[in-house]
Amino acid sequence: MGLRFQRVPRGGPNEIILHVNLRDLSNQSQQEAVGILGVNLIDAAFHALGTPEAFLANLFEDLGSQRAEIDCLECNGPVFEGWDRNEIHVSLVAGAYAEAVVFPADNQLVPANELLYKRLLVLALGGFDSVSKLHANPVRDTLAQVPKGELAETKGRLGLFLTVLLRVLDDRYRELPGTLLEGIARLFMQNVRVKEVRRRVELASLTGWRWKEKDGMIAADDLYPPEPLDHLYRYLLSSKFIIPEKPASERSSLKIVRMG
Repeated sequence: MGLRFQRVPRGGPNEIILHVNLRDLSNQSQQEAVGILGVNLIDAAFHALGTPEAFLANLFEDLGSQRAEIDCLECNGPVFEGWDRNEIHVSLVAGAYAEAVVFPADNQLVPANELLYKRLLVLALGGFDSVSKLHANPVRDTLAQVPKGELAETKGRLGLFLTVLLRVLDDRYRELPGTLLEGIARLFMQNVRVKEVRRRVELASLTGWRWKEKDGMIAADDLYPPEPLDHLYRYLLSSKFIIPEKPASERSSLKIVRMG
């Protein structure tokens, strides 16, 4: 969906292009959502360009993120000169208007669902304002342990580094009716496995956790969350939702556990 417009007579053209994912189940409801979004887009283009946050709030008025998602937004023209494209896309996620957005290295915007569809993903914590080999090496090393046949059959599997899971477990998800149990269920029901990469992990912020270090490293099965969380963590280990790193001599036999 897009709009090209002028704010002043003989002024330069401005352009907004949205990639919209419709979430209503019926065609009629989707058509209604598109109509509302189109009207809101015209109104926002002329009356809500003060900040990206105000623009997005106006865009979703009388609609809601449960009916539509915008995961890519391109804007050009004189009225957008003060806008930062990266900040706009951060606002899409922070405002719950999108589940995920992409910041491509080549600066060419692409919708998240087009880039991620049927791709094997690995999530790792880190600061990526300046990406270096330090960030790439753990991902490379993890994928190198997966047989090529398994990579070809992933069809959208998501892998997490253990440090990401620790952040997940430390959050109690009080905003969900089922709190932590619901949060964990939502995570692992979506074809997710956690792969341990033995590196130095910052655990000082985890209240009540115990662990054993070996040569300064912490293994997945040497972590002990406070009870009763420890029982849930041991279940994830025993059920192969968390896959501990194998010794170097055994890495060729590492398998990704298939779901369904």
